[in-house]
Amino acid sequence: MLYIHLDILEKEQTYSHQLQMGLNKILVLLALLSISIGVQAQTYVTPQVITTLSELINETSGLANLNGELWTHNDSGDESVIYQLDPANGNILRIVEIMNTANEDWEDITYDENYLYIGDIGNNDGDRTDLRIYKVSRAAIAASDQVYAEIIQYSYSDQTSWEPNHNNHNFDCEALSTLW
Repeated sequence: MLYIHLDILEKEQTYSHQLQMGLNKILVLLALLSISIGVQAQTYVTPQVITTLSELINETSGLANLNGELWTHNDSGDESVIYQLDPANGNILRIVEIMNTANEDWEDITYDENYLYIGDIGNNDGDRTDLRIYKVSRAAIAASDQVYAEIIQYSYSDQTSWEPNHNNHNFDCEALSTLW
């Protein structure tokens, strides 16, 4: 008699599990359907040009918003400077020179509570042996238009060849981020 009750209980649990799985599949389908409908119902917004950036910023590559202050830099080959932009109109408010650096291929800019980080990390041909992240004190940037950076050098441990190979992106980095 005990075996029968266990068998019935197991069958009820199996049926309940199958029912729950079926309901889960229906809920997933409904969620996907609502996403699909939402995507189809989207309205498209035409971007509005607010301003044209200064000719000094001819290839902006990174952008950071530090407490309402917008900072950017140019990509490769520019001077070693960062530009503070007016958020309302894009005009340059300040230019800060990072004295002990070179802009080989600056790709991105990010920050944490105390520092601004500039990634000289571009390596499109896979031939750079001088990859760097520049760590600059935010307090120094606030106080002066000429600052010095701590230089963090790095390399890819699995890179064994530095022969130029255009678009060898296995050893290229185009973005930099901080978590704090």
